[in-house]
Amino acid sequence: MGPPSGKTIIPLFMYSIATTAIVYQNYIFVAFLFKRYRAYEWLCKGGSDKMGGDFFVCKEQENCIQFLLVSGLIIQFISGSIGSILINVFSKKKYVSRVAFAFLFAGWTLLSVALSYSKHYMEGYSKVGTSGASPDSLGTHHDVFQTISLLFTLAFACFGIGSDNSYLPIIYYVNENYPVEQGEGTRKSGDPAKDSSDPANESQHAESANHPGESKLGALKKMLKNKNYILISTMSSLAVLSLFVGNVLLALLNAFKGENNITVVVSMYILVCIVPAFFIANLLDEGRGKTTDDNVAISQQITPNTKSTQLWGQIDLDALKNQVKSPFYQFIVVEFFTITFSICYFMFSLFDIYEHSVFGDTLNVYSLVLPSSFIITLTFGIIADIISIYNFISFNLILGISVFSLTWVYYKTASVFVGYLSLIIYFFHQSFFANHMYMYMSTVFREHNFAVLIGIINAFASVAFFLSFKSFEYIKYYGGPVHSQVLIQIVILSYVLLFLFHIFNIKRKAASGQFMTTKSSASEVTQNNI
Repeated sequence: MGPPSGKTIIPLFMYSIATTAIVYQNYIFVAFLFKRYRAYEWLCKGGSDKMGGDFFVCKEQENCIQFLLVSGLIIQFISGSIGSILINVFSKKKYVSRVAFAFLFAGWTLLSVALSYSKHYMEGYSKVGTSGASPDSLGTHHDVFQTISLLFTLAFACFGIGSDNSYLPIIYYVNENYPVEQGEGTRKSGDPAKDSSDPANESQHAESANHPGESKLGALKKMLKNKNYILISTMSSLAVLSLFVGNVLLALLNAFKGENNITVVVSMYILVCIVPAFFIANLLDEGRGKTTDDNVAISQQITPNTKSTQLWGQIDLDALKNQVKSPFYQFIVVEFFTITFSICYFMFSLFDIYEHSVFGDTLNVYSLVLPSSFIITLTFGIIADIISIYNFISFNLILGISVFSLTWVYYKTASVFVGYLSLIIYFFHQSFFANHMYMYMSTVFREHNFAVLIGIINAFASVAFFLSFKSFEYIKYYGGPVHSQVLIQIVILSYVLLFLFHIFNIKRKAASGQFMTTKSSASEVTQNNI
C-alpha cells in the first residue's frame, strides 16, 4: 500500500494543525485549568493580594502562570528558528516534526501529572495548615510543591519546543509544493515579466477596462488557482482553531467527574490528536521530487561568473545575505517584532481591563469566541491575492493603530463602550498575527531559503515576547497608569511609522519592481526570489 495522494495529505495536515498547533497558548483556558487544580495556590499566603476573580486567586499565582506562558512562547520561537535551520541542513521536515510531537506528548503528560498532584497536595496542605501541624510536615509539602513547579516548567518548555516545530514544517511543505502562482497578485507586486510597457499586456489592460465584470471574474479564478495563499491561510486559520481544543478539554473535565479526570481527559486527547499527528508527519517529505527538480532548475540559472555558496544542504549563503539586506525583509522583521510585542502586551492586559465588574463575563465569552477567528483568518487570507498582500499588511497595521488608540482612550476615560470596541478590533488584529507574515514571505521571497528567513524572524519575535512580558510586569507592579499610557503611545507611534514606511517605501518599490535589482553582485537565484 503506497503513501496517500496529495489530495489526502493536505486534509491530514489540516487535522494535525487544527488539533495540536497552539492549544497551550489559550491563555484563558490555562488560567481556568490552573485555578481549577489549585496550581500555585500554595503561593497565596495570608499577606497576598487576593484577586477573587474567575481566573486567579492571588497575584503570585497570576505571575507564575504568565511566566510559564511567556517562557513557552519564547522557547517556541527560538526552537522554531533552530528547527527551520535543521530542516534546511538535513532536508527532512518529518524528522523535525516527529521530534516536535514527541515533545508535545511529553508536555501534555507532564502537565496532567502536575495538575493532578497539585490539587491532591494542595487539599492536603490546606488541611494541615488549619490543623496546626508540625513544621516538618509543612516542609514536606513545600518540597512537593517545588517538584510540581518543576513539572509545570518542563511541561511548558516541551510545549514551546513542540509547537512551532510541529506546525511550521507543514507551512514549508505547502510553500515548496504549491508555490505562489505568477498571477494577478504577483503582478501587483511588481513582476517585471508582466511589465506594463509590454504591448500584449497593454491590450489585456484595455480589454479588462472594456469588460470590468470579466476582469473581476478572471481575478477570482486566478485567486482560486493560487493554492499557496489558500493553503497557507487555511493552515494558519486552523492553528487558531486549535485554541478551541482548550474549550473542549474544559467541557470534558466538567463531564467526567473524578479525582483523576485530568489524567483521563489528557490521555484521550493524546490518543486522538497527538499520536495520529506524529504518524501524519511522515508525509511531510512526500512530493519532494518536484521541489528538488525546481531547485536544480534554479541552480542552473546562476550565471557562470557568479559563485553560489551552499552552506549546510539547502541554504544558499550568498542568496541569504542578499535577502537579509533587502528592505523588504528588514521591514517584515521589524513589523512582526512590533506586532508580536503589542499583541502579547494586550493579551496580558486582558485581565486587568476586562476583569472589572462592569464588563461582566466578557472574558468567559471571549474565550469561547476566540477560536472562531479562524474564519476571519481564512477569509482574508484567501482574498489577499486580489487586494494584494501589501494592501493586506496596510489594513492589518491600521487595525493595530486602532486597537491601541482605543486602549489609550480607555485608560483616559474608562469608557465601557471603548473597552468593548478595542477588544473587538483586537479580535480581528490577532487573527492575522502569523498568516500575514507567511503570505508576505511566500510572495516576496518564494521558497528559496524560506525556512531560514522565517527562523530569523521568529528569533526576533522571541525577544519581543520577553520584552513585552517584562514591560507588563514592571508597569503593573512598579509603575502606574502613566507608564502604561506612555507605553501605549510608543506602540501607536511604532505602528504609524511602520505604516508610513510601508506605504511610501515598500509598496512603491514593489509596484515599480525596484527590488528586483541589487547594488551588490547577487546571484540570479536571489533576484528571482525577491
